[in-house]
Amino acid sequence: MALLKGDGGSDYEAEAELKGLMEANIARLFQLSPPHAKALSARFQSLGKKKIKRDDMAAGIMALLSDPPAGLFPEDKLVRVIETVRESGGRGVMIFAATHLFRNKLWEA
Repeated sequence: MALLKGDGGSDYEAEAELKGLMEANIARLFQLSPPHAKALSARFQSLGKKKIKRDDMAAGIMALLSDPPAGLFPEDKLVRVIETVRESGGRGVMIFAATHLFRNKLWEA
């Protein structure tokens, strides 16, 4: 999101980094939800053509993150953390924001 804070053209390296990150994330999203990926890709192409503002691109990303498709946040990472705590003899795991588990569709993990 920080890469969207710029003015959209004055820093070639930042723009190249944004393009690479977006292309990689859209490719991953295509595996999980082609409709979401197509919408995000179209929005990113509109940004590149200066048809939308950078804030509109950020809003599209935030909308996706507020209701992500299942699998966007890998369950195995959460499971590995819990297993590591168990193996180390820890007495439990404290979850400070359980809403993130629901929103990111990780509760079943």
